[in-house]
Amino acid sequence: MIILSFKIVHQYVTRIEQYDKNYMLLLFFMRSLSGSKKRRRSESNEHKRIKENMALFLNNISGNQVMEYPDSGHESDVFSVTYKGITIMTEIIWSLQKAHVYSDFLILSNSFANIKVLIVNHGFFEENNKKIRRDYEKLRISEIRKGYIISEAFDSDQVLNNDMEEIKDFLDYSITLLSFDNKLNEKHLTDFKNNIVRPILDYLGSSSIDIDMIPQIGNEELFNDYLRHFNLNLQWDGVTNNQKGIMSFKNNIESEFRTFCDQNGIPADGDIFADTHDKIPIKQFVKSLINLPNNDSFERILNNRLIIETYPNEIIIKFNEEENSPGNISTIYQGSSEPETRNIFNSLREYAINQFTNISKLKEIEEKQKSDINTFRQTIEKTLYLHILPTNVQCPFLKLG
Repeated sequence: MIILSFKIVHQYVTRIEQYDKNYMLLLFFMRSLSGSKKRRRSESNEHKRIKENMALFLNNISGNQVMEYPDSGHESDVFSVTYKGITIMTEIIWSLQKAHVYSDFLILSNSFANIKVLIVNHGFFEENNKKIRRDYEKLRISEIRKGYIISEAFDSDQVLNNDMEEIKDFLDYSITLLSFDNKLNEKHLTDFKNNIVRPILDYLGSSSIDIDMIPQIGNEELFNDYLRHFNLNLQWDGVTNNQKGIMSFKNNIESEFRTFCDQNGIPADGDIFADTHDKIPIKQFVKSLINLPNNDSFERILNNRLIIETYPNEIIIKFNEEENSPGNISTIYQGSSEPETRNIFNSLREYAINQFTNISKLKEIEEKQKSDINTFRQTIEKTLYLHILPTNVQCPFLKLG
């Protein structure tokens, strides 16, 4: 009987080669819908009856069920779990308005229940809904590739009439498959390991990290699924929020410096690093300023880094990127008039000292981000060693505890 079940279940996991990569655009669109939680719409009597009938049906199969159960930031219409820990979620689509349909598709995609069941209004199968049916098949293929079992769309008339034979067959086959052969879940975790976890760990070990690049290291869709699977969303949000704070601070300092230059008659180049030295390069000067060590000796360090040199035919303002490093000096301004150039130098020094408080705050955010990134890296390592690799493989840093 079990062998027969495997053969029948095979229909739910074949034809993967037809996967349409453009479906990623559809998922992106669905995730852009406003609101993170499912908003409970006014339900028709039929919708409520379907939900109640499915709840009773699942209770007979698994011994438990909960209606409107919180699931990955949404609410599943009916949620159940077997004694072996296999989770089942049911989503019901009664209204066939596109906004409602794709919102429910999103709920199916976001859920990390092992088995996902869709019950639809009979009108779902009419000719004018052909595109929606095709999009659902794309969703099924996407979910199967990620390691979930997801049903065909079952006609709500079956549930309303308590004709549950097809749904029972699907659940029997699916539960049997997951109970005796966990290769689907293993594939899901293997994809996480190969396409997300290890590439990100390698990247986070490098010296230069661009936060915006992290989701793109592997498959961005799989990255978001990984965050949901291991409940890392809030931790990742903390890292990205720090990044936004850093960029906001830097932009504010640049904007203030541009205003300062305008008010003090300092020639400045606000767009790019100046190729010539007759204008102060705003971005380069602010970047050098932010990179200064930030401590009680700030003014002394500034005096050693921001310097002015006089020559017979010119006077030059320089910024030493590193102390006592003659090979790492940038010329930021070259003037012919000594009084004018000295006024610019004094103004730059005054601006730098006045920005000490803002730079201190920026450094605090940067240190917080470094700490959060390190914590994020350790959490990713834990998911690798505690959940993804075989249980006899120990996590190196956990041995220290």
